[in-house]
Amino acid sequence: MDEPETARIKSTDMSESMQSIAVDCCAAACERFKEERDIAKYIKNEFDKRYGGTWQCVVGNFGCYVTHKKNHFIYFHLYLNAVLLYQADEKQQQQEHRQQHEQF
Repeated sequence: MDEPETARIKSTDMSESMQSIAVDCCAAACERFKEERDIAKYIKNEFDKRYGGTWQCVVGNFGCYVTHKKNHFIYFHLYLNAVLLYQADEKQQQQEHRQQHEQF
């Protein structure tokens, strides 16, 4: 990680400033930690502190499908890591949960 790498944003609905902070947090975490779990924890905690609420962060090689709060989602690649960072939309999750249970 000697020279800075440009993040490759794959999908987002965040503001550009929030995107920059997410990428900067990831770069800082990658400098400090080697384990994906530790990188994810660092990014999650930074966003919890900075923006409030409860954020979720996944780092590594994965597939996913999430329900998120509007303007609180980013999926990008930096270095060898894919990073998913989002804040869940609790009202939407509760509604989907009820609908799933009504089907049974």
